Amino acid sequence: MPKVKICECGGRNPPGALLCSQCQEDISRLSPAEEPGTAENGGAAVSEPGPALGPNQAAAQAKPPSLASGEAALSILAEGGLEIGRARDGDIVGRQGVGSDYLVKFPTVSRKHIQLFWQNGAWRLKNLSDNGTILNGREVPQNEEWEINPGDELKLSTKCRLTVF
Repeated sequence: MPKVKICECGGRNPPGALLCSQCQEDISRLSPAEEPGTAENGGAAVSEPGPALGPNQAAAQAKPPSLASGEAALSILAEGGLEIGRARDGDIVGRQGVGSDYLVKFPTVSRKHIQLFWQNGAWRLKNLSDNGTILNGREVPQNEEWEINPGDELKLSTKCRLTVF
């Protein structure tokens, strides 16, 4: 039976959701539960099982966290929790990209430092800069793609520390 993450606001979200699609609250720590109203949990609704999906197919069908408008988005927070931008699938973060108003004060952050995208059910970053990109204490080689998760620490060059949400 379908599982969902149910936010305090009542929003029903896919099991892999990180933010509530209705109120944008963090639901990354919620465990998916049976959809209320399904036959397995005593409700009246009955749903037909779909075809079994392999792990790669299931991940490919998962939808990314979204804004109220339905667009996929990932928040980027500066030290102190200040949101410097919301990146969408394919966006570039840097002094001339998402977060540029904040990042422009860091000359060692590249104009196009990283690219963020949604792939196979997870957010990923691609390091576009040779000025240094560090994810959770590990250097990401230039032009390599790495998976990122809520709460990950991201350093753009040696001076700028951000958190992914």
